[in-house]
Amino acid sequence: MISGVEQAWARGQKLQHARVNTLLAMVAAISLPLTFLTALYGTNFGIVPVTKLGDGFWGYMAFWGISVVFLGVMIRTFGKQDWFTLLGWDRAARGRFLVAWLCIAAAFPVVDLVLYFTTRLGHADNATS
Repeated sequence: MISGVEQAWARGQKLQHARVNTLLAMVAAISLPLTFLTALYGTNFGIVPVTKLGDGFWGYMAFWGISVVFLGVMIRTFGKQDWFTLLGWDRAARGRFLVAWLCIAAAFPVVDLVLYFTTRLGHADNATS
């Protein structure tokens, strides 16, 4: 009887370990490539293609667009491979995960767009005065 309890406990520990590793792998799979893109875009070299769009700002927006699309593709891939099921997440938990990541990813470019256009409008008002 004690042997059965020990085996059940060991299986539970193994499943919990697999869930933690899966979650860490998901976070790393999303974060590491985006960190690389950020580092590449943050360099002051002229060879990065998106830095030449418009006055540089639209290249920045293209970078954010690429990042959000990448994020969506990765989360879709995780769903297709049933990684969320391995974590034991139901549909509502998956939705919260998706909304949280997309809100984080969309917050920065929205703030940048607002700041960009408010400074443009400020420059236009100064030019007409």
